[in-house]
Amino acid sequence: MVRPPTEAIFASCRSTRARIERLTHELFACYERFPDLESARCDRKKLPVLDREMAKFDRHLATLVRQAVAPAGERIQRMASALTDVGVYRTLASQGLSTSEAADEIAGLLALWVRRS
Repeated sequence: MVRPPTEAIFASCRSTRARIERLTHELFACYERFPDLESARCDRKKLPVLDREMAKFDRHLATLVRQAVAPAGERIQRMASALTDVGVYRTLASQGLSTSEAADEIAGLLALWVRRS
């Protein structure tokens, strides 16, 4: 399994916007390197070891999202989790956006929502 980014990605980030941008770029790059992530999610209940690893992966991603959008509230955290999901990345990529372009688009949306909250 591909390892997701760690909290260290935020080390040099001085603002929420910078954390959001780093998060989207790092997660989408991870998804690009892990083309079978959606299949693994679908098959996780068939194999206990896969289920455990996917649960750990999902918890880790949730932690990264919370750190990126802090101190925004729970509503923004839920939206950030949804918009940084692999399904959103795959949809944007299938529509011709590069990984970087997709990350920039989602980061822009999230930064706007955080600023408005």
